[in-house]
Amino acid sequence: MLSLPVSCISSSEYTRILVGRYLASVWWIYTIPGLALVGIGFFDIRFLFLAAIYIFLVIPASVAFSLISYGLLPENSLSIMPHRIDVDEERLTFLFPDKDNPEIVVKTQQILWGEIAKINPTAKQLILCLKKARFRFIVIPYTAFSGPEQLKQFLDIARRQSVVVE
Repeated sequence: MLSLPVSCISSSEYTRILVGRYLASVWWIYTIPGLALVGIGFFDIRFLFLAAIYIFLVIPASVAFSLISYGLLPENSLSIMPHRIDVDEERLTFLFPDKDNPEIVVKTQQILWGEIAKINPTAKQLILCLKKARFRFIVIPYTAFSGPEQLKQFLDIARRQSVVVE
């Protein structure tokens, strides 16, 4: 069994990752109608006004609503609240300590290895993508690992459980 010390990322870091992953995946949904309105606007000026409304009102509102709905998922607490992680061959157990006494665990949550689709290593953290939906993920910063050997041990456990490490 592998035990990772208390760690978390900030909510702004989680939001930055979410926005990047979301826009990288669906940028074309927002771009194609805007380009079409601008293209038609060369023939009729009224479509340029529609393009401006689309670009400055519709796109920001729809992106904000999408990100709020993804940002309020329960899996976010596994990334942004301080927690310890116990890793074994079956699951990851997230242990949330009390603020005043870190020895007392107030909440636990488990994620089975079968619920994880893939692991994306980045420059600062591991992103564990869940199978439930496209934009559900858990972020584990590299600072949670005591060293490269503990990170390697974590990734070896993941690979043994058929989790793809990209």
